[in-house]
Amino acid sequence: MQLLFKTQLSALLVLGCAIAQLAHAQARQPTAVIFENVRIFNGTSDRLSAPSNVMVVGNAIQSISTAPIATPTGTAVIRIQGGGRALMPGMSDVHVHIFMSASSQAELLDPKATFESLEAKGRGRSATDAATRFHGCPRHGRSGIWD
Repeated sequence: MQLLFKTQLSALLVLGCAIAQLAHAQARQPTAVIFENVRIFNGTSDRLSAPSNVMVVGNAIQSISTAPIATPTGTAVIRIQGGGRALMPGMSDVHVHIFMSASSQAELLDPKATFESLEAKGRGRSATDAATRFHGCPRHGRSGIWD
């Protein structure tokens, strides 16, 4: 009786380990994203590409093709229909105000802070000098940055 119990317990343990290994292997299955019918902006050409398909696996572009891209074996795929829209590589800080990097968070949140004072700090100038440059001052021979 005890031998049968040990055998059943061992079989159950082996089965449990096999199921856990299978589940872990499936969790590691790479995921691909395929953008279909997009026009690519590559940052070097002044024109968008012809309608194309782009496959990204993880954080890397794996394939760019004007022909349809087949689903790779062993990979989960998310397909996104681009509808002829532009696709461009990821960018960070596309819109950033460099002058604000010289100020602390407290200074940026100070209700008395002005654009001119923050801009001056970022450029290492006085607020008065920054204001005359930004708004213009005929007395100092400046007509403003928007000229």
